[in-house]
Amino acid sequence: MQKIALYRILGNDLPPRHAVGQTVTNLEFIFKNEPQFENVEKRWVVNRVISPKQEKAIIGMLELHNQPYIHIPFDREKYLKLSRRRRALLLPPSLWSKTKHLINLNDARNRAIEEGSKIADWVMPFDGNCCFTEDGMKRAQDVLSRADRGMYCIPIYRLLDNAAYFNFSSAGYVQHEPQVVISRHEKARFNETFSYGNESKVSFLRKQFRVNTAGYTNAAFILNDANFEAGYVLRLFSGVREGEADHRVRVRLRKQALQSIITQVEQGAGAIFE
Repeated sequence: MQKIALYRILGNDLPPRHAVGQTVTNLEFIFKNEPQFENVEKRWVVNRVISPKQEKAIIGMLELHNQPYIHIPFDREKYLKLSRRRRALLLPPSLWSKTKHLINLNDARNRAIEEGSKIADWVMPFDGNCCFTEDGMKRAQDVLSRADRGMYCIPIYRLLDNAAYFNFSSAGYVQHEPQVVISRHEKARFNETFSYGNESKVSFLRKQFRVNTAGYTNAAFILNDANFEAGYVLRLFSGVREGEADHRVRVRLRKQALQSIITQVEQGAGAIFE
């Protein structure tokens, strides 16, 4: 059986899109409940966590469980210099350009692919709150075992309660923006000019797969060719119910969250730096 490097990218809680503490809560859930899978090495990326308290909690938990991780630290001084330089050049930074420096998920995804390709046949550069069931991983491995290169989409289902993980059935759920698994032989990478909240993963999906996003306003993603689909994964509860049910609400809450975190970083105020 081919080896898989499963990376999950752990970043900032972004209220009101997320509940405060959801990253640590869901990480605890994963350690407690996700099975150990044959030929799957679990690894992590700690991605520009702004709060020293939260970063310490995340890293402490990973080290307690002897989990390998990549650490991409947040450098506030570098961010502020970058912001001032843009203003001096009369190029006011947009919400997305600031977010790119604060939460550059595609950089973290590419780091995971580069590192994972050294140790495994397939790399899963997943979002932090993704959690596999035994069935979801088995279905993914069944597909990957019949291929030696390429890329596949892993459908994702969003949970409104983590208790649903234990007896999960896809009945009543729609598939959301999928995760990606990529062969070590593939050269495709995520575009690092795209930031979180600005279709950072969608741009990759559109380019590499025939993904139909026409129904995305209803939170549904449809992969037109099922031959590029492998298993499924669950997205643990973000702690904000309304943000899971409707894509349009999710976009609105995400924008509010990004505006809030940018303000706190630039003012150096609030619990974010405790």
